[in-house]
Amino acid sequence: MSTFRFMDGWFIEPGTVTIEEFSEQWLASEPRPGDYWDHLLSWWEQRDRDDVLLLSYEGMILDAEGTIRRVAQFCGIELDAGLLALTLERSSLGYMRSHDGQFDDLLMREAAERHGLLPGGGESSKVRTGGVGGHRHELPARVGEAIDARWVERVPPEHGLPDYASLVAALG
Repeated sequence: MSTFRFMDGWFIEPGTVTIEEFSEQWLASEPRPGDYWDHLLSWWEQRDRDDVLLLSYEGMILDAEGTIRRVAQFCGIELDAGLLALTLERSSLGYMRSHDGQFDDLLMREAAERHGLLPGGGESSKVRTGGVGGHRHELPARVGEAIDARWVERVPPEHGLPDYASLVAALG
């Protein structure tokens, strides 16, 4: 779902490709070096390095303050009450929605328009709902099942994580 939303409006003209069509094409490709699954497996292998901090979006939504504290500690940033409050405010959905032009990639959109890949004047903001689990309402069940099957095929043999929820739990 996230990949589709990322592409929609930047690389795909909005409304021209459905989530079903996009997902079927994405899943139809044969496993190949450098694909999404290789990417996922490659960063998971790095999770215990001192210079790597892996976070899940679910964890950030569930505990924004705790996540900010973890990131500050990881980066060696002294986090006083004022900086914590400012970071919480500026990372909130409300702030991002009211400043959505700061959370887009207008340059990417303009380049696609300039090269005739997309019609002019389209939306480039990616600020959406700020929640997790919305894919359950947007993604057809058969597509979700196909993604889960690909997970089972690729991830457990290398890392033993039976599903995405176990990955999120392992990140803490």
